[in-house]
Amino acid sequence: MSIMKRKKFTIKEWIPAERPREKMLLFGADALSNAELLAIFIGSGTPKESAVGLAQRILDGYDGNLELLSQVPAHALYRFHGIGPAKAVTLKAAFELHRRKGLPVQEDYSLFVLNGSGDCVRLFWEYHGDRSDRESWFLLANSNRRFLGLVQLSSYVDTPDDLDLGDLLYTIQDHCASKLVFIQKGDFTDPVPSASDIALYEELKATAELLGLDLMDFLMVSETSHCSFADLDLVPILPYR
Repeated sequence: MSIMKRKKFTIKEWIPAERPREKMLLFGADALSNAELLAIFIGSGTPKESAVGLAQRILDGYDGNLELLSQVPAHALYRFHGIGPAKAVTLKAAFELHRRKGLPVQEDYSLFVLNGSGDCVRLFWEYHGDRSDRESWFLLANSNRRFLGLVQLSSYVDTPDDLDLGDLLYTIQDHCASKLVFIQKGDFTDPVPSASDIALYEELKATAELLGLDLMDFLMVSETSHCSFADLDLVPILPYR
């Protein structure tokens, strides 16, 4: 008795109304499942699996949670057979575009001068968007307080022991900054500097001075509020003047 193997059809062999791209053109994006939408970005599957099947397997790997999937780094997707750097980066680019759609249109900040902590907070959220809860950043400026960029540190800095001097050196060498604002993003409901925060500020300030840099401010930022050491007169000089 012979056993007939069931033929696996590629997407090209599907009827047009069932292929993701053609289905979208015929019926609109709302007619596609999440797996079918992801399949359009993935482009192709493997010899044994269609792009839709591969997309569904990725979704299953994150319990169908698109928000969770959107937050994983590109290299985390390599564990799915059929996904390499090109496809992983394509998926990350799609999620990044979705994230940015809710942000205001970015202005050209290359000539933007920092005149207060509010400017720093505005720039931070303009560039940051919605990522994880606990992060540490440096906002960079030149000697005229002209904005140069934002750089995230490799790990969250909570105490002086967490400070990685290599992070600071790399930041300076790469951007030629002369002024810095340290930004600590957390889930603060009402950010108030603790003794540990003040000690961290003093350590950052001392390290910056050794490198010939000016630490203008220390900001504690959450989605609902922020706290500026400069606004609280914890910074010895007027940093935004």
